Amino acid sequence: RPMNILKNLLFLWDNRFQPEENQGIILSGAYKISYIQSRNRLTIQKNTDYLEAFWGGSMGDRALDCFAIVGDNGAGKTRLMNLILDDLRRFTNGEKTGPCIMIFEGTDHEEQERLFVFYSQELEKPKIDAEQELLFEYLSDSPDRRSGCGRTSAKTALKNMKTAYFHHSLSFHDFENLKKCSYDFSLGGLLSSHSQMDHEMHYNGCLLYTSDAAD
Repeated sequence: RPMNILKNLLFLWDNRFQPEENQGIILSGAYKISYIQSRNRLTIQKNTDYLEAFWGGSMGDRALDCFAIVGDNGAGKTRLMNLILDDLRRFTNGEKTGPCIMIFEGTDHEEQERLFVFYSQELEKPKIDAEQELLFEYLSDSPDRRSGCGRTSAKTALKNMKTAYFHHSLSFHDFENLKKCSYDFSLGGLLSSHSQMDHEMHYNGCLLYTSDAAD
């Protein structure tokens, strides 16, 4: 049976990331999205000025979308990236995520375009204000819950997703953390991987020498 296909990450709200007003981070120019925690309400509107297929537009060809996150040093760009990877990992592994919402664009098992709203059970199912033509499917991080139509769970929906991570600056945290995702090409991740292998092979801190003693 055909399955849901997630094509593009549109939005993240995570209570660990606290920008001004904390209405969430838009990660695509295709939609205007905000979340008000006190009302547990998502507002979603299509961006009529968005240019479809600007980057080439084919799944087997080029990127479906590209969105720049800019800011001064220390503004939180790397922290945001780490939160995205962490929440993806938790949803994928069926772990409890903490207060979090992720919205993906994709197609369902009937190849209809819809938005997939991943949410933590701490928030309950968010209410949505949006145009009537938009279709939605809810997916909770709870292993006991299914989507509204009973077709799939958050873990199942993400099981075939692969994420690549590139990061070339280093901090001491890069050597402590496990691999961030399926394809971790960060400099810290590569060094950490080699360090772990050296430890398992007993290469670390080992000095091997021989000497011949005459009688």
